[in-house]
Amino acid sequence: MKLFVNDRELTVENDFFLGADTYDEVLAAVVNSDLVVGGDVVTKLEVDGVSFEPGDEEMADKPVDMAAVGVVKVTKRLTIDLLMESIGEGVKSCRFISEESKRIAQLFRGQRLADANEAYANLIADIQDTIFYLSQLKEYILNLLEEAGDESFLKISKRFQDVAEETISFQEEADWVMLADLLEYEFSEIFSDFADYFQEFLANSCSQ
Repeated sequence: MKLFVNDRELTVENDFFLGADTYDEVLAAVVNSDLVVGGDVVTKLEVDGVSFEPGDEEMADKPVDMAAVGVVKVTKRLTIDLLMESIGEGVKSCRFISEESKRIAQLFRGQRLADANEAYANLIADIQDTIFYLSQLKEYILNLLEEAGDESFLKISKRFQDVAEETISFQEEADWVMLADLLEYEFSEIFSDFADYFQEFLANSCSQ
């Protein structure tokens, strides 16, 4: 069997994959070996051309006969690189939400309620995805902020929570004017602040 890690062929013991009968167990054999050191994350596994990514529940328990396998390819990345990419995606999402909030506000003001509500529903879905990004990064970011004494992120987050509660009330009351005001003057500014914050975070991280 040939084993490649990031396209580099490595030599391993014959029993390296002993007892690994599923794709998830093959992944575990790699992750628990000295092929993966602190700061590394395995992002993809290929077993004779069949791809498997961590978290793929459909593939995880599928059987694999490692005795008959010819080639295993492992792709691994540094945790910090994945983090920076995630933050970069978060910046793009926040910029989009900021601009889209202004556009939807104009739809509400123009009484184009069907279009406005549909666009607003899509916006909420985008916001939920973005908040998920932030929640995934929260522990790492807050540790850095605590060390630096920076409370900006927490202040923006608190402001978002307060405004989000108000938008729910105005939507339930069908107060489209107030909802439009929150979208244009609050949401747009909050997510612009989020984007600026993470953009600066990226710039500072890259310069270190």
